[in-house]
Amino acid sequence: MDIDLLVDLREQDIAPLAAELAKDFYADANVISEAVGACRPFNLIHYESSYKFDLFPLPEDPYYQGELDRRTVAEFSFGEGPSLRFPVVTAEDTVLTKLVWYQMGGEISERQWNDLLGIVRVRGQALDQDYLRGWAEHLGVAQLLLRPPSERGR
Repeated sequence: MDIDLLVDLREQDIAPLAAELAKDFYADANVISEAVGACRPFNLIHYESSYKFDLFPLPEDPYYQGELDRRTVAEFSFGEGPSLRFPVVTAEDTVLTKLVWYQMGGEISERQWNDLLGIVRVRGQALDQDYLRGWAEHLGVAQLLLRPPSERGR
């Protein structure tokens, strides 16, 4: 439905970034500045396609630093335009992040839970279980990681 980006963005980079994006994207420098200052997400909206990019400022937590270090490279095509290569988060880190968001949302978001189940269905045994268990404990979502899919929202 959108593209989520983890960004290591500094205050001094916000105005130049917003100015560079202004031709093609809705990117409000004041909104971005407030979001980065509070370490909360903000979005960019592509004018032509209305596609939304959710940007998440990089927290000063070892998990999120490691998430950035573990990224892989993927290729994506925007319709008939040229394809782009860019870094993406691993499946394990996506699972952990979805668990954090699910918990932060009061454990009621079917979207987060269903996204999580989709990753588990596709990746299955290829997921690094030791990595998941270790960081789930650090992030406070270990119990959610162990929860059977049928117990969603309980």
